Amino acid sequence: MKHLIIFENFDLDKFLSDPGDYIHDETEGIEIGSYVDTYRGKGQIIDETPEFWVLNPLDSSGNNFKVPKDLVTKLSVEDVKDIKSKSSSSANTQNELQVACDSIEDFMETSVNDEDGEFKYRGNIQTALDFLNEITVDLVSLNKRDANMKYYKEFDQLVSLLAILADNILESSPNQTELKSELDRILSTIGSL
Repeated sequence: MKHLIIFENFDLDKFLSDPGDYIHDETEGIEIGSYVDTYRGKGQIIDETPEFWVLNPLDSSGNNFKVPKDLVTKLSVEDVKDIKSKSSSSANTQNELQVACDSIEDFMETSVNDEDGEFKYRGNIQTALDFLNEITVDLVSLNKRDANMKYYKEFDQLVSLLAILADNILESSPNQTELKSELDRILSTIGSL
């Protein structure tokens, strides 16, 4: 009877878009496809050996790991949905960080030139400061939505690009003392995230 009810309620499109939702259920049994909590983190079981489960982590690390079969606890369906919504949030955060990196690269491509063998900012200093402040506000807002933002490789790339741009802006300014304090404020705000 259980198989008949599953068959009647089966939605192929939903299954194909996310098979894990159909594999994981509220039963006590743990098998391949189940979402579990372990001492190494939460994950979905993707394989097994006689003594270990092989898990695909639900965080952004992406490295599969093994845990002893007796040291796992099955997650409830509600916990799985909550974790999945957060992980889709992390994908959105990574995308937004990449968009910010791309905009910084575009800004630098149009305003930082190699003249006399040195890369220098050749645009309006206030425009550059406004751009940096806008990026900073976006990052603070993004950090409020996803506190793990600073652990993504896109964030490291973004910080490197901002430091390069800030250095180029500082080198091109005749009034470096006042500009340095403004750039330090911007970079320390980003560093505090």
